[in-house]
Amino acid sequence: MFENTRVMDLRDRPEDEAFRREVRTWLEEHLVGDFAAIGGRGGSGDETFAFETRLSWERELAAGGWTC
Repeated sequence: MFENTRVMDLRDRPEDEAFRREVRTWLEEHLVGDFAAIGGRGGSGDETFAFETRLSWERELAAGGWTC
């Protein structure tokens, strides 16, 4: 019954850890000041909170290549 079953390999590869380090370092350098102060805000029912700062954060993410 399970003879053709495939198993997903969930082990980390070296490049997975390198990517996490890259993201962590970028956030430590950029998620500071006003950006850090508003963390977790702006969700449903809170959309207008610090709108300009959140918009600036989106631009910062884009400038860093972290958006599509």
